[in-house]
Amino acid sequence: MVVVPEAVAGLAAISGVRTAAQLGVSSLDASASAGSLPVAPALARWASVAARPAFELAPCRSQIVDDASGVETQRQGKVTCRTEVVSLTKESAAVVVGGAEPHWIEDAAGDEPVVPAPVMAKWRWYRLHATRACRSSHRSEVLNLVLAALTPAVTLVVNQPVAGATVGTAAVIVAGIRSTYRWQENWISRSRARYAIERQIAHFKHRVAPYDNADAEAVLVKAVEDIAEAEGHAWENNRRSSSRPSANI
Repeated sequence: MVVVPEAVAGLAAISGVRTAAQLGVSSLDASASAGSLPVAPALARWASVAARPAFELAPCRSQIVDDASGVETQRQGKVTCRTEVVSLTKESAAVVVGGAEPHWIEDAAGDEPVVPAPVMAKWRWYRLHATRACRSSHRSEVLNLVLAALTPAVTLVVNQPVAGATVGTAAVIVAGIRSTYRWQENWISRSRARYAIERQIAHFKHRVAPYDNADAEAVLVKAVEDIAEAEGHAWENNRRSSSRPSANI
């Protein structure tokens, strides 16, 4: 327990600090200023640190000293705090947006052997577009089912054929959009390419043949480009086959 005079009564918010009036004892020196008290500078620093978020306490508090290099040390402490805040913000954003921890390829991207930039760019593209296609496919399918189920319910409850027809028309429109953009097929195709690229990167990282030679980076780039080319040709052929009129018509 630390007793402080009324001049620094604001420090009473710190755990273990009370003013003389709160304890019912005589004040240490009611006329003294905060700066003239021997205990005030240290407590004032603790008070300023206590007002910061919890994730800033440890790095900043450990950096504050009273030696000749105190100013520079405090500046380093602030930089450390900002680094911690930015790191926490990125992790929080990853949880909110992706709902999962960073992928192992992202974590190991800078480790030896370093994955070539074109390979990382291709992998990120397929990962992003596979995720987008997956979400669009699920959302449109759920929306289509809901609208199809609501069509007869709205007609019976509202007793207005126009309302039921409107909901049914919306269901048909959603089904047509799904058929046009073919999100499910894109999701499957791009996910296959993504996992094929991840397999090649894993072999490259662990020096599995044919990535156990000096030209491993060139071999990896060629393998990934071949995967992307094959996926692109398959996507194009599926589009052409789906747009070609049926021979039975």
